Amino acid sequence: MAAEDEDSDVSLPMVMDSDSDSESQEGALGPVAFMEIFSQPRVSPVVAGLGMSCGPAIDLVTGCDLLTVSGQFEALNKLSQYQPAVLMLSPPCTVFSQMQASNKGRRKDPDLWDRQYADGLKMWNFALLLFQRQLDAGRLAVIEHPWLATSWKLPSTQALAQRESVSQYVFDQCLFGLRTAILKEPVRKRTRLMSNWPLLANEFTQLCNIGTCNHEPRAHIWLQGAEGGLSRCRRAQEYPPGMCAALARACARQILGIQIPRPPVAAAGGDADESDVELPS
Repeated sequence: MAAEDEDSDVSLPMVMDSDSDSESQEGALGPVAFMEIFSQPRVSPVVAGLGMSCGPAIDLVTGCDLLTVSGQFEALNKLSQYQPAVLMLSPPCTVFSQMQASNKGRRKDPDLWDRQYADGLKMWNFALLLFQRQLDAGRLAVIEHPWLATSWKLPSTQALAQRESVSQYVFDQCLFGLRTAILKEPVRKRTRLMSNWPLLANEFTQLCNIGTCNHEPRAHIWLQGAEGGLSRCRRAQEYPPGMCAALARACARQILGIQIPRPPVAAAGGDADESDVELPS
């Protein structure tokens, strides 16, 4: 059976034994204000720059392979040690993208795709487990994927989304400065956050339209293709500076009780009739 047909059978992975369910103060290095997993340090330096403490970023590029049991143990142990007030989760979205969904049934190597999908699903479900651990500990968690990613439709995701404290927020990254690497063309990249953090509604609910557009040129470029030898899609995996700053402002309000004003934006304009769909996401 193909990987896409097995989604309904997926359950959250448990890589720790029952003795590890409760957090121990032994070896604690926290609590800290912020921590990010499935990411190199992106938001953490901005949060630290506002005077708040951060745990280590955990990702393959920082030396932790979250596809392995040992990597997942490491992440769960560090989560228990640092006890972040806010946990940011950014698992890979490639196998859940619109382009991958549109290619269903037309793949040259279905077995390779099944393996890639299984890896992507494993990391997504581990992110959901981390999300659940944060909620159960009474702390805040944020998980991010493109707004139309098929990961949002998985039963495991929907089960968490239905929890009373959890909400979803949709916004366009172009409003936070997402641009292509060379030509600096604006990229809409409509994105969804799932979180139990109500303050996100103040920063992450705006869509780019004729009344809110803050960039020139006004038209958005598709993520297909490359610039300067770098895939536009890969470039768009990096959070724009404005998005990192917005998350840090929310942390400052949550942790320090201070409200940092948003930077001024350019005059409004836009292309209200443009399709919201970008391939790949």
